[in-house]
Amino acid sequence: MIRIVYFLQAKDNALFLAPVLDASFYFDWVRQITGGSILGREAFFMNPGYPYFLALLSIIVGMSVSGLIIAQMSLSSITCVLVAKITGNIFGRSAMLVAGILMALYGYDIFYSGTLLTASVINLINVIILLLLLNDRMKPEKRYILIKP
Repeated sequence: MIRIVYFLQAKDNALFLAPVLDASFYFDWVRQITGGSILGREAFFMNPGYPYFLALLSIIVGMSVSGLIIAQMSLSSITCVLVAKITGNIFGRSAMLVAGILMALYGYDIFYSGTLLTASVINLINVIILLLLLNDRMKPEKRYILIKP
């Protein structure tokens, strides 16, 4: 809900509609990928997986900055739910509610989910990995994930 309000307030801002600096670089890279230049002509740098991720999203939402940002904000909302789930698994229901609310209101996550930058997607990937590791760790037969005694 907070991300929807942020989007509605920011969508008419010129900086929101026309990505600048890194966001512009990523958006141009997405255009190259969707235009058929899948591998490009230069060496990869600046989180090369992100433009490919955006290119896949553009198949679903179209090649618009707003569509990509709405999709990214949706993923950021999933991060809030997963943070709450992880916290609930470890500390209980009360902590789960607090963690979910705090993550939903976390300004940096709201802001970066509204830009074509990697921060919110990396947050989601990190939280998914943490959830998988903790779920695996909670199983009695999997007490040692990385090292066997």
